[in-house]
Amino acid sequence: MQRLTQVIGSNLRHPRGPMGRLTARLMRQGNASLNLWMVERLAVKPRDRVLEVGFGPGVVLAELLIRVPDGIVVGVDASELMVRQARSRHAADITAGRLELRQGDAGSLSDSDESFDVVCGTHVIYFWPDPVATVRELGRVLRPGGTLALAYQERDRMPGRAALGLSQAGARLFGPGEVENVVRAAGFVDIRTEFQSTPDGPAGFCVLAMASAG
Repeated sequence: MQRLTQVIGSNLRHPRGPMGRLTARLMRQGNASLNLWMVERLAVKPRDRVLEVGFGPGVVLAELLIRVPDGIVVGVDASELMVRQARSRHAADITAGRLELRQGDAGSLSDSDESFDVVCGTHVIYFWPDPVATVRELGRVLRPGGTLALAYQERDRMPGRAALGLSQAGARLFGPGEVENVVRAAGFVDIRTEFQSTPDGPAGFCVLAMASAG
């Protein structure tokens, strides 16, 4: 059981192989509500350029493509499997020049300064070795006044096995206010946290912030 938990945690971090495909399906189902709720917070415009880091099964990518019909959506994910699946799923949008997908590290983006109007990600901050440096890199590619959104769950809101697996895979699970502190330390302004409510209380959280003018 411990070995299974470790495998699940590792594939939540970096899906690969048959277990990665299974984990991706579970993430698509389990995280859909939080992903879609985060997109609603973004207020993207039809011509915006939007970057999603750690796009995983691609729930957010699909929604962004609907909401940004005249803009560009870019996705970066560390998992070769997730990139390959998303390229197959969105082949028409890639061919039309509306979507660019690549394997890469959110902490070292190949994009030019001030390339995007919006940068977002769900359940990604747990895995960054240096969260402040990575969020600062996301700020680099945002235009001044652009929006950053990071959605996540606190440890006590996660299924027990998922929380244990993530911890064993080296993830850092954040407590109340810690994500705000990371975003503030990275130089963002106008920071706030919104809460996804359920009958049992908050299920997810989204930190929204504005890129400073430098």
